[in-house]
Amino acid sequence: MLYDVAHHTLHYLNATAFFILSRCDGQRRTEDIADELLAQHGSPTSDPDVHTRILSDVRGGLAELASNGLLEPDDGMPA
Repeated sequence: MLYDVAHHTLHYLNATAFFILSRCDGQRRTEDIADELLAQHGSPTSDPDVHTRILSDVRGGLAELASNGLLEPDDGMPA
């Protein structure tokens, strides 16, 4: 759970959403987060289909977090 003090809203995050949010430090690229997620689950990062799917999922997760006001996109960071 994550409480948004500014909007007095409680957000329930699944483990993947929490993982993604916890990696958003302004230094990691979207691909870095996808690679870390793959590594955590023991998936091969060399399989291009798996990597593409996970990267797409991470992008979707970031968009969802941003749409809920939990994350401000950094337009200066490469995807």
